[in-house]
Formats: sequence, C-alpha cells, structure tokens
Amino acid sequence: MDFIPDYAGIGKILREDMAKPTHDAAESIAKEARKSTHLHGAAVTTKDFTTDRARTTIMIAHPAATAIEAKHGVLTKAAASEGFEVKSR
Repeated sequence: MDFIPDYAGIGKILREDMAKPTHDAAESIAKEARKSTHLHGAAVTTKDFTTDRARTTIMIAHPAATAIEAKHGVLTKAAASEGFEVKSR
C-alpha cells in the first residue's frame, strides 16, 4: 500500500485551520512584549496574512525597533516567556 499525501488538505489546514492558533500565539507574544520598559512609547502590533499558510507578524512600530530588539531582546524575551524557542538563522 502506498501513502499518498493529500496536499490540498494539508494546504487547507495550514491556510485556514491554523489561522486562529497562529494569530492567538502572536497576540500573546505581543501582549507580553508590551509589558517591556524598553519600548520608549513604541507600539507593538500584529498583522495577519496568508501565503501558502497562515502567518502573523509581530512588529515594534518605532524607527529604532531594530536597535531596541538588538539591545534588549523585547520580542525574543516575550516569545520565550510564552514557551517559544527563538533561534537565529
């Protein structure tokens, strides 16, 4: 017996069924990041979109966002506190 993956079904799961869990996880990370004292008034926002799967980005809306993350790890620490493992590429 051969195994034939249902690519259309897998795609549907990744695009539709995972949208809410993905959004909820990102929102919990953003909520934790908003508690940081290093944001200097910057907003932490999320944005949902779909490519071949559901995705949500988390952003520090500030001109110095890259420096804030590099120096203080606001998003990295927030993700870790929510149980996510963050690795550099």
